[in-house]
Amino acid sequence: MSRLILLSNIATEFSSFAQMPKSNIERVDLKKLLESAAELHRNSEATVSLNIEVTESSFAQADREQMLRVFTNLIKNGVQATPDDVQPEITLGLIRKGSNWIASVKDNGSGNSRRASREDLCAQFHNKIIRHGSRIGHGQKHS
Repeated sequence: MSRLILLSNIATEFSSFAQMPKSNIERVDLKKLLESAAELHRNSEATVSLNIEVTESSFAQADREQMLRVFTNLIKNGVQATPDDVQPEITLGLIRKGSNWIASVKDNGSGNSRRASREDLCAQFHNKIIRHGSRIGHGQKHS
């Protein structure tokens, strides 16, 4: 039982640590933001290219720092998903669809199998003991 409490405390501390800072919403040029994200990785082991099909201004209301952090993390994830014997190639894209902007990140990584993806999304532990027939956890789905 003390191990479960310890694991629960670790999860709570991590959750508190991982909270995003308060958003600073401002007018952001998405094209320039993607160019900045690509520039940050110019001298890395990956080839980062831009596929921006936008000729007009690409402004949106967003937190510039949070958006840059998202794209930087997606680039890093793409590099990590690429096998060691393959040169990572990451493509950042931006298109306009109606009144919406669609940003994309494409990589040449191998990705995850469907089974691994499902396993990654499952909770690794919880602090409830589930006993079959005791109706504890009655509303939970078990696979």
